[in-house]
Amino acid sequence: MLSPLRLVTVIAANDLVRDSLFAFTKAIASSRWWKEVAGPYGISQTTTAVTVTGPAIAPGTNFTFSDVPPRSLSKYYTVQIASIRFGANGEGVVDGED
Repeated sequence: MLSPLRLVTVIAANDLVRDSLFAFTKAIASSRWWKEVAGPYGISQTTTAVTVTGPAIAPGTNFTFSDVPPRSLSKYYTVQIASIRFGANGEGVVDGED
């Protein structure tokens, strides 16, 4: 079982729907739907949702899904997720946002 599950959403600072996506992340983690769907897949029904605002991405930037720097999408996410520290209660704090 994935327990505790930590749902992490990384959105670029200049994404026009960032706040809506962050609200969705927080809502789904505590929703009745999550509790019903998670169990059969071996995922903890108790989920911590963490939202991370990444650096702005310039319009027209093309990312790849490969691990080839400097413009790979996986590198962008890896750097942002690495900035999260998890406390004993499972809550995530992004470095610099204490």
